[in-house]
Amino acid sequence: METMFNHILVPVDFTDKNHAAIAAARQLASQSDARITLLHVIEFIDFPDDDEISSFYEKLRQRSEKQLGNLVGSFADSDLDVTTETIINNRARGIVEFAFQNDVDLIVMSSHPIDPNQRGEGWGTISYQVSAVCRCSIMLLKQPAG
Repeated sequence: METMFNHILVPVDFTDKNHAAIAAARQLASQSDARITLLHVIEFIDFPDDDEISSFYEKLRQRSEKQLGNLVGSFADSDLDVTTETIINNRARGIVEFAFQNDVDLIVMSSHPIDPNQRGEGWGTISYQVSAVCRCSIMLLKQPAG
């Protein structure tokens, strides 16, 4: 039987709002035997490359890999295929490019509700940027307002 989703991407920034996206991806992957990739994008800063900048990014990468390892640990009680990636890029662009290059067919992200009375506010968030340009399906899990 063909499943709807084979590769689910969950971009994470290591905040509490990621828990809902991870839980949803876990449930969907369990139902369709999909693999999950937890992706952390370190924001690229356009500075001339030198030893100090390289050291800075290496520390961020090491911290990311440690935190991603902790998140993978939460899947220990399952038989799901969970991998992790850390990349350096613009966050929205990095998510979209990773999804395209790695045959992702669903991205599960946390988001926030948009107040229709505040036109234009919140439309520039990473989740909305990704949802506007990504070629695959997107699931945005809205966080409670407030």
